Amino acid sequence: MKAKINDVLTREYLQKLGRQNYIATTIFVVLATISIFWSLFHIGGDQGLMRLSNIMYPLSSMIGAIWALITAYRARRGPLHLERHYQLAWLLVGLGLLANCFGGIYFTYLQLKGVSDTVPSPGDIGFTLFYPLTFVALLIMPSAIPFRKRIALDSVITTLCILGVSWFFFISTVFMANKNANESLYTFFVTLSYPFWDMLLILAVVLLVQRRTEPVLRTSLLIFTIGILCQIWADIGYAYTLAIGTYYTGMIFIDPFWFIGFFLFGLAALYQYSALAYRAYNGQTLPDQVAVQRETELFRQGKKLQRRNVLLQSTLIYVPLAVLLILTIYSAVSDNSLHSDRTFFMVILTAIVGILVAVRYLITTLENEVLLREREQSRQEAEHLRLLGTELSNILELDELLEHIVKIATSDLGFDASLLILIDKDDHPLYAQSRLIIHAATSSSSESITWRLEDTDLPHNILLLETEKDVTWIAHNIELPSEVEKWHQEQNIFTTLFMPLIYQGKHLGSLGFASRTEKHFSEHDKTLAKAYAEQVAPNIEHTRLYQLSCEQEVIAKSMANIASRLNIRNSRAHLHRGCHCSAC
Repeated sequence: MKAKINDVLTREYLQKLGRQNYIATTIFVVLATISIFWSLFHIGGDQGLMRLSNIMYPLSSMIGAIWALITAYRARRGPLHLERHYQLAWLLVGLGLLANCFGGIYFTYLQLKGVSDTVPSPGDIGFTLFYPLTFVALLIMPSAIPFRKRIALDSVITTLCILGVSWFFFISTVFMANKNANESLYTFFVTLSYPFWDMLLILAVVLLVQRRTEPVLRTSLLIFTIGILCQIWADIGYAYTLAIGTYYTGMIFIDPFWFIGFFLFGLAALYQYSALAYRAYNGQTLPDQVAVQRETELFRQGKKLQRRNVLLQSTLIYVPLAVLLILTIYSAVSDNSLHSDRTFFMVILTAIVGILVAVRYLITTLENEVLLREREQSRQEAEHLRLLGTELSNILELDELLEHIVKIATSDLGFDASLLILIDKDDHPLYAQSRLIIHAATSSSSESITWRLEDTDLPHNILLLETEKDVTWIAHNIELPSEVEKWHQEQNIFTTLFMPLIYQGKHLGSLGFASRTEKHFSEHDKTLAKAYAEQVAPNIEHTRLYQLSCEQEVIAKSMANIASRLNIRNSRAHLHRGCHCSAC
């Protein structure tokens, strides 16, 4: 998760967050304990239970909303600035709880006025808004895996299976009770909507589990999930007991779970920001220790965590599916008719789930085939690059090697053009006056072009030499030598991917892979270009050193020959001076 830190993030601020979280937890424990014991011992009778519920429902929702909105504000204006979708997530949770609070206030108002039929009412608008807002918030919460079709399909299958189980035990009873009561269509729809809205929250939780989150977020999201489970239990219990005529306001098995759920939503927000702030502070003050700790955790959890995730994903699909199949068969046998409402819904739902499972297997098969093709393509490309590297290593003349490098990039790797910028004297600093050797080639021509530029000022080219850069020439104001600029225009080159040529920490130059389109390069093209550049750099340096050693050897031989000739002349002169014969 990306974050920005300012100077206000200090140990004192973290201690302040800890105290605030402690106070919030104390408020939650005290109010939840009071509501549970109040409902358990029926303090004040039916009127006392009704007052408690009418006060605690909007109060707990309001407190949870305040805590969530405070977290959204801290994420935007606090010492730890978090990403916008993180800010938006907790803002939506806060707004959902706030809407739920207003719904609770209006519901209380209707009860105080003595209205007996409180469903449906404008208060249901506030209750209903809570569900889609919370669903979207969980959907945009940061996760380790990006959103994928198969993850969405797995989550839908799991949610539909849970819906079938809930229908068998609870929702069908609510459905039949409202159907037999001859309620209006609007009342019938609103009453049944809440258990189905709960399925939306279950879908959000399953999606979050499937996509996985960073370890630092897991505790807070676990708290949030427990809150959702409390909310679902209270909603289904309320609808079920109301349908069978046993519900009363303040019921110990229902109402306190609403209050607890709203509190937990807000507490999850506070604890999550606090955990992120602690991690950011430790990363700022002890960066090496935090980095080592993360690497150790990744090393220890690698394969074990991967196996655990696969097992969890399988469990989330096959266990609910097995339960759904068993309940469908039991329903069909016990009702002795496929036309009863409960059995008919179970059979239709099971059929839909079966179709989705078949689609999932089809998608999985296609994905595996694509993965196998990509692996085979990667293997072939790696082998092809190895052969190209061997071919380049056999070239011992530098200019010929550089010419082959740019030609291979266009003819073998499939790029429209290539541009090799090489520092002729790499022992000079890059910001000093330097000599450049530039080779260029295009896919439309078998010839390459070479420029040797003397005393070229490099600051405007340094970006292309030291870093990987995907350059769109129209959008980037990067200067090139006039000769190269003219070549760019003639070849209609719009984008160039520059890969630095680095060998043993030394920057040799840059290799550019050009395209005549304005599209950015794909990840496959970038991987291929990077692998080729990594092979090119050592070949260039080795050829340089070989050529330099050959030149030094030639010079050494020339010096040896000169020295030998001088020694012969000196010897002859010495003999001539020492001889007294008539021949001399």
